[in-house]
Amino acid sequence: MYTPSSIIHIDVNVTQYLDNASVNNTEVCLIVVDEAILSLTGHKLESPLSEFYPNRSENIRHHQSRERCLLSNAQDIEQLKKKIQERLTLDDSEGGGGGGGGGGGDDRSRHKFMTTAVRSNFNPLACWTPSSITDSSGRVSIEVKLPDSLTRYRVWALATNDKQYGFGEMSFTVQLPIMIRPSLPRFLNYGDTAHFSVILQNQTDQSLLLHAGLRATNAKLLTSQTNQQ
Repeated sequence: MYTPSSIIHIDVNVTQYLDNASVNNTEVCLIVVDEAILSLTGHKLESPLSEFYPNRSENIRHHQSRERCLLSNAQDIEQLKKKIQERLTLDDSEGGGGGGGGGGGDDRSRHKFMTTAVRSNFNPLACWTPSSITDSSGRVSIEVKLPDSLTRYRVWALATNDKQYGFGEMSFTVQLPIMIRPSLPRFLNYGDTAHFSVILQNQTDQSLLLHAGLRATNAKLLTSQTNQQ
């Protein structure tokens, strides 16, 4: 199980397609992206072969400007030119307005909050390593420091040398051993009484002994009931 902010090593093994022979001295590009971002657009890693051999159209477009031709009397055109020139002269003679003054600043002091250790790095791009070279056995290990997100990541590896290329992908999940899922009312007013329920979810394959506690600020705890299953 991978945890947030942990440092992992992703090993890439480059082999031949036909006989699975190791390919050394090959450049590898590694990309690790949040699966949730890719799911919004359904983005997939396509074969680069289509970039070298794209389907091209003729790129020929036919346009005619006959419908834009205006046939008119030459005297009318001269009068229209005079009107346009008079309007341009009138616009240039009109002056612009003045600017406004600036406002005062807010001298109120800012609130000071207590520093709390919370997850803050939610960068969807966990890794972008554009160039790594495989060793004599066709392997390369890349160190990745995971963000603080609890999500599923998709890993893309692209390999290329002078004559060949290849790509592959995999995925892994970053999570914590325990997930707390509170169910709280959206709104409360002074004097209201409400029930607060919290679900503790064990995300490991082992049994865990947990101790849960609750602390409230500006509220009074009336009862404390725990449902164990």
